[in-house]
Amino acid sequence: MPTSEVDPVPPGGTPTLGPLLLLRHGTSRANIEGRVAGWQDSPLAPEGERDARRAAGAIRAAGLAPDTVYTSRLTRSQRTAGIVTTVLGLPPDRVRATWRLNERHAGAFEGLTRDEMTVRFGRDPVRSWRRGYDAPPVPMDRDDPRHPVHDPRYDDVPRDLLPSGESAADVLARVLPFWTTVVHGDLAAGRTVLVVTHDRVLRVLLAHLAGGGVSPLDDGPGRVPWVVSLRADDLTLAGCTALGQAPTRPAG
Repeated sequence: MPTSEVDPVPPGGTPTLGPLLLLRHGTSRANIEGRVAGWQDSPLAPEGERDARRAAGAIRAAGLAPDTVYTSRLTRSQRTAGIVTTVLGLPPDRVRATWRLNERHAGAFEGLTRDEMTVRFGRDPVRSWRRGYDAPPVPMDRDDPRHPVHDPRYDDVPRDLLPSGESAADVLARVLPFWTTVVHGDLAAGRTVLVVTHDRVLRVLLAHLAGGGVSPLDDGPGRVPWVVSLRADDLTLAGCTALGQAPTRPAG
């Protein structure tokens, strides 16, 4: 069923906000090499450029035109947003970047493959961070030149908010202030919003919106646009559809 035909009022008659479009950035060079990029920049691979163009085509085919586009301050996410908006014919000034949509900071694991992490730090810390919700990584030293305190892109961010490493719970705590003010405000004003961000951000955010349940991304396609509607009364997930896929609704 095309997304534009989904009934905006789910069973039970609860009004919803949306559409909200969520998109993971295209395949990066770090993805291809199996390295954890975190807050480090990794450019899109040619495959990632194609991912972005396909995503834009799916959005256009669904008859959707974002009024506002939010992305992270990382190059792979911004490049994806730029390709999508260009294909859709949207003006560049619709794209706004925020550090709160950055990928999970991987601490001292950044730039390493899983095998390299295990050799350097041991299996247990790596496994706990990858699989756990509250477990942080081995922290990055603040004197490390890769630490965000040394990156001029974050000069406007209070130093104590710039992470040395993040758990999944930390990511959600970072994203929610932006989500509950800016994104909710846009949706309440009737705007169509596109958020171009990163895998872990999308997973923890959708799990939170589903009431702490399983993120739809856990079993669905990863680099396609997701069309989301939120219940207007409590801002929880009302519906979530991967463009080109059958619509799904959370249980309960």
